Amino acid sequence: MTTAAATHRFSLSAIRGALMAVCVAAIPVVTAQNTATVPRVRSNSARIVDAIALGVERSATFRGLVDTIDATDGLVFVEEGRCGHSGIRACLLLSVTIAGPHRLLRILVETNKAPGCELVEVIGHELQHAVEVLHERRIRSDLQIHNFFDMLARAVSDRFETDEAIDAGFAVAREACRGR
Repeated sequence: MTTAAATHRFSLSAIRGALMAVCVAAIPVVTAQNTATVPRVRSNSARIVDAIALGVERSATFRGLVDTIDATDGLVFVEEGRCGHSGIRACLLLSVTIAGPHRLLRILVETNKAPGCELVEVIGHELQHAVEVLHERRIRSDLQIHNFFDMLARAVSDRFETDEAIDAGFAVAREACRGR
C-alpha cells in the first residue's frame, strides 16, 4: 500500500469514527432525571389523548395519578376497545407485558359509552388500578396481576373493584367536570 493510499484510508477511517461519535452523542439518553419527558400514559386515539390532557389540566387527582405512573417502570396504554363485561365503560386488562425494563399495562375504554367529561372520569378510575399494580414491582405476569387483584379487591359480578379506584373516579369527576 502506498503512503497516499494509507493516508486516504486513515482519513476515511477517522472521518467514519468522528461521524459515529457525533451520531451517538446526538441520541438522547433517558436518565432518572428526565424520564418524565417520556409519556408513560399514552394513547393512539385523539379522543383519549384529549381526555387525558383535560384530566391533567383540570384535576389534581388525575394529574397525581399520571405523575405517580411517571415515577414507575410502567407504561400504560389507554386504547379504544370493549372490555367484555356488560355495562362496563373501561377496564384495566389483567395482563402485564415485560418489555426491557418496562411493564406494559393496557386500559380499554368504550369511548361511545363515556361521553364528554365521563371519559376523563373512567380513565382516572382505571389509572388508579394501574397505580395499584405498578406499586407492586413483583407483578410481572398475567397470573400475578390476577392473583394480586384477587387478594386486594372485592369481586363485583365477574370483575374486581377497589375502593381507591372508585374514590379516584369520583374525585376526578368533581375536579375535572365541575361546571360542565
